[in-house]
Order: sequence, then C-alpha cells, then structure tokens
Amino acid sequence: VTEQYIYKNYWGMFSRRIEWCNVSCIRVIEKTDEKSVIIAIYNDDGKCVIDLNTDMENVWYVVKMAEAKNITVKHEKDLSLKQISHL
Repeated sequence: VTEQYIYKNYWGMFSRRIEWCNVSCIRVIEKTDEKSVIIAIYNDDGKCVIDLNTDMENVWYVVKMAEAKNITVKHEKDLSLKQISHL
C-alpha cells in the first residue's frame, strides 16, 4: 500500500495493482462465525477488484489510507460472496 496505489501479490505469480484514484468504495465485512474480516475494494463501476483478509500483514492500513483520501468506507456484516462482488 502506497500513497498512489494498492498492490496485491498472489503466491508470487499473480499480482494486482489498482490506483487510489480508481477506488470508489471500501467495504469492511465481518462474518458472525469467523474472527477475520474481509476488506473489499471497489472500482468506479462498483465491481470488487481486490479483496483482502485481515490475516494479511498491514491490511488495516488500506482502510486508514482510504479514510485519509476521503473514500467511502462501509462497515457491513454477513454478506454472501455474490453481494461482495458488486456494490
């Protein structure tokens, strides 16, 4: 996570990068039966482009950076995968 973009790397092979200017919303999604939280990042079309798990290192920094950049942060509970994929 930098001032300009978010970068996520999957197992060293697949990577995803999104500029902060392309982020429209972030959802912090809690599950009743789990300790971890999902942080979903959405683009201007309302599509989930990156999802993060709170077990990852420095993931809460994404939420703090979004708040600093005046990006909408929604806190929700028990959403299905289909509901998470779009706003």
